[in-house]
Amino acid sequence: MTKSKTIVLSAALIGAGALAGCNKTYYSVTNLDTGNVFYTKKVKELKSGSISFIDRRNGNEVRISNAEIEEIEKQEYRKALNDSDIERTDH
Repeated sequence: MTKSKTIVLSAALIGAGALAGCNKTYYSVTNLDTGNVFYTKKVKELKSGSISFIDRRNGNEVRISNAEIEEIEKQEYRKALNDSDIERTDH
């Protein structure tokens, strides 16, 4: 996916989440440059065209300029967060 298509996709998903009102929206965000996947409930589009969000696995703020955003089900979101907790305690 090209950068311009990614920005359109992110704006559409952010708008869809806002229209959903009380419903919780969950996202997986893939950094297309590194392949890293993050999980969050809220994505902000910055004036620069990048996106910003809080990575719910570790609480860090993340900014990405080339990302793919996918709305996911609550179960997938929770499983991803639970799996990352298990990985951290195994070391």
